[in-house]
Amino acid sequence: ICKCDVEAEQRKKTRRSSRIGKGKEEEKNTKGAAKVSSISTYSYEDGPHPDQPDPLVTLFLTIDEADELKKEYVDVTFGSSSVSVTIDLPGNRVYTFRRTSLYESIDPNESTWYLSKSKHRIVLKLAKIDAKKKWPGLTKVFAMVQHKNAFDYGLAAISGNTS
Repeated sequence: ICKCDVEAEQRKKTRRSSRIGKGKEEEKNTKGAAKVSSISTYSYEDGPHPDQPDPLVTLFLTIDEADELKKEYVDVTFGSSSVSVTIDLPGNRVYTFRRTSLYESIDPNESTWYLSKSKHRIVLKLAKIDAKKKWPGLTKVFAMVQHKNAFDYGLAAISGNTS
């Protein structure tokens, strides 16, 4: 289990224990009032050089409105081909980021995350299973759109023949 998964479980337990004693109606009202927004400002890189892959894909999530972003507000889940981030800020503000069908498989146990010094950005390090393969996109769909022959590449990707 990844250290970040253990920390996320501890935060969930803390949230659950803080709700004990509240009536179900009160709990519903608290959840119902939350404003959920998708994180739309992000970037990624697969190494600093375009022709040299890195064993990690670095994903940068920026939340400009989160001036009080702290590690305990962030819940990150890595899957073998997905990443999910939920940020639960005070004032019932919730931000989410989820990408499934990553370009290639990752190792959830070796993938990590941290807050950057700016405190508006979360940095995720996705540990690639195939460290020598360059990712042309964060997801297969994005890679297809960026490919010079996007239509042909898209058909190849659907059929599973992109090598």
